[in-house]
Amino acid sequence: MQTVNDKTFPELYSIPLYKQILLIIGKGREQGIHLKELCKFTGTEERAARKAIEAIRRKGVVICSTALDGYFFPETIDELQQYLRQEERRGRSTFFTIKAARRLFQELNEVEQNGTEKSFHLVS
Repeated sequence: MQTVNDKTFPELYSIPLYKQILLIIGKGREQGIHLKELCKFTGTEERAARKAIEAIRRKGVVICSTALDGYFFPETIDELQQYLRQEERRGRSTFFTIKAARRLFQELNEVEQNGTEKSFHLVS
């Protein structure tokens, strides 16, 4: 699988929190670590830890996560494939949610630009 160390990702290992996270996360589902434990080891708040993991992922490091197993580096193709399916489903769900919001925004924007009144039943 992917090699993650200070030679392959020197820019990540130069940031103390990122380095800590990379050293703590285990390889394979069985070595996963939950966010609360990760925060305890790094001394950070959950939000800061999640943002750091997101930044690490954006630099190209694959960190899998599941509610059951926590964060882990994929050890097998099966683990990686399951993670991909999970994230693709999440992305599709987000896309459909955004699509409905975008449609409402366009309708409201048209009403505002045309100066016409139209009744909308928004949940309050």
